[in-house]
Amino acid sequence: MKFFPEAIKTRFLTDDEIYRLRHLMEPRVWEMVAFAIETGLRRSEQFNLRWSQIDMDNRVLNLPMPKGSKSRYVPLTDGVCALLSRWDSFTKSPFVFPGKDPLKPLDARSFVHRHFDPALRRAGIVGASWHSLRHTAATRRVLSGASLYGVQQLLGHRDIKTTARYSHLTPGFMQETVSKGSLFSSVDSQAETATGSKTGSAGSTETSGFGQPIDFMVRPAGIEPATLSLEG
Repeated sequence: MKFFPEAIKTRFLTDDEIYRLRHLMEPRVWEMVAFAIETGLRRSEQFNLRWSQIDMDNRVLNLPMPKGSKSRYVPLTDGVCALLSRWDSFTKSPFVFPGKDPLKPLDARSFVHRHFDPALRRAGIVGASWHSLRHTAATRRVLSGASLYGVQQLLGHRDIKTTARYSHLTPGFMQETVSKGSLFSSVDSQAETATGSKTGSAGSTETSGFGQPIDFMVRPAGIEPATLSLEG
């Protein structure tokens, strides 16, 4: 028996929800949430992050990929660099977010259950989870004009189809795409530059937008242009 494909949920936090969360959380908890939104890391990547993976000089963190694949590099924003500079866990632990035992990372499930989920309930935010922070990271970039390829590299998606789920969030996404490759817009621009006027002036000839592409065609030498016929 075949089942219908499961809908992929891309629940992200709005600016209003982020504002409410920030003012309901303890500063340290909020900083970890902000770190997740700024970097777009997966939960396991963030909570297992080591100080040795962070290069503050080049403002980048290194995430080794499994099975011997190439490492993934995540650029650090000014906000993330400021957070990392404030945190002093490097003096006692190899992990950025250490647990009670400094030699072990903070238990992600316990942290989310004790701190993050209760804050969501107090803020009246429904349908969100820690993974929603990763969707929020992607959504904020796309809505700010970042390319899907850039977001793919940031999040570490192997397939661009995974990143394409965010494309519909950009207002005028398809319209902008087709306009940038429009033949007539480029031809009109060239004609305007050549004549100095789009509507024509003294000493220049006004041309029709639909006629211009033919004028730019190059005919082989010695061949007369074909005569158009109205016969079928």
